[in-house]
Amino acid sequence: MRYKTHMSEKWSIQELTELDIRLRSELPPASATPDTVPDAPRLPRPVLFRRWLEAVRKVDPSPANLARKAVRTERWLRLAAFAFFFIAGAAAAQALLLYDGRRLINVTAYLGTLVFGQLFLLVVLGVSGLLLRRTLCGPYRALLFHLTGPVEQSRALPLWSTRAFASMQTAGAGFNLGVLLATAAKGLTTDLAFGWATTLRIGGEQVHRLTSLLAAPWGNAFAPTPEQIEGSRIVLKEGLRHVETDAAAAWWPFLMMCVLFYGLLPRLFLALAGECRLRLQLRGLRFEDPSCERLHMRLTRSPLDFQSNAAADEALPPHETAGLPFLPKPKGSVRLQIPVEIAANVPEVAERLTAKLGVTVELPGDDLRPPPPGGIIRVCEVWQPPLRETLAELRQQRAELGADTDLILCFVGFPNPEELFDPPEPEDVRVWRNALAELNDPHLHAWVWVGQKTETL
Repeated sequence: MRYKTHMSEKWSIQELTELDIRLRSELPPASATPDTVPDAPRLPRPVLFRRWLEAVRKVDPSPANLARKAVRTERWLRLAAFAFFFIAGAAAAQALLLYDGRRLINVTAYLGTLVFGQLFLLVVLGVSGLLLRRTLCGPYRALLFHLTGPVEQSRALPLWSTRAFASMQTAGAGFNLGVLLATAAKGLTTDLAFGWATTLRIGGEQVHRLTSLLAAPWGNAFAPTPEQIEGSRIVLKEGLRHVETDAAAAWWPFLMMCVLFYGLLPRLFLALAGECRLRLQLRGLRFEDPSCERLHMRLTRSPLDFQSNAAADEALPPHETAGLPFLPKPKGSVRLQIPVEIAANVPEVAERLTAKLGVTVELPGDDLRPPPPGGIIRVCEVWQPPLRETLAELRQQRAELGADTDLILCFVGFPNPEELFDPPEPEDVRVWRNALAELNDPHLHAWVWVGQKTETL
């Protein structure tokens, strides 16, 4: 049955940024347990993770404060960009509309700069949209790095990229709004006279066809007539004597309509499209990456009872590098895999592990059989370095087992007739943990063999 998400369960870019911050560091064991969120196994991941954020926010609000600061800073930057481009658009229009009564305002320069220039940018935007989005994402990546730390493998960064796209379109709309208001104010408060000129051998009829094409979206209203176009042509050797007053003023509303339809409206449409895409991205969050998979296991599966055993903590002090600190209780029986060269004590190893797991540990057999519900437990002699071939073999085994099957590595030292195996050296464990972190496999777990105990990392 599909879970119906309440309005209050919808994610925001601020909450997704907070989740990134929390998952970037190793979570304290008490912050994510099956008791943290009631009825956790039955909840969809978006609902479960959002409720988990609400729970841990009461204990540690600092990641939420950082995410809130990032969103607030971006909001102020967006407002500043809108104001800057608004002023820039007004200044550009004022510069192009300078009129001293002796020289006509050049329509070609106005159209080329404020209309055709923006049409060219829209074409570039359409052709290289993906590249532009990555470029626009750069400043946002720098902002997030400054406020929240590294953003590699960020779930929020694609959404920040969409927000960057929408914000830049909003700034572009501000530019065109400044152009429109400046052009309108200039036309209402002063007597403007426009003209056109070109060294090309074209006449008023060709220019009229171009203006009619531009004015087609709004039904050719406010477009200058062929007579007005011919009457506003600039001929340097004749000066302004032949220019008709009505013809020179007829260009003003046409130019404003061009800026409105080819400048302002496309930017508003793209900004709205960006915001709609952002909402769709937020609604389509699946939280299936490795970090979220680990968090989901911690919230829905009980840990083994001995994983916080003091003896193991003393034998293996906390490691600085990211690794595999959580070992969930197996879902059922597991199958043992052990190297051939140390396979003489397989029944004893299986018996010892059965006692620790509380589930049946099947003896090695035909590898073509499907894995049992609890997955595979594999004995690894960590005094041997983790070679590239070893990591490749683990990747291959993951592909054969499937994405959701637990693969448990039991780290052991040298064989010992009395204890079956010696405990591994802490430095060997660190080396293996660093190497296994490269696999980024959320269902790859590890134990450390400590004397008569088998403990988690």
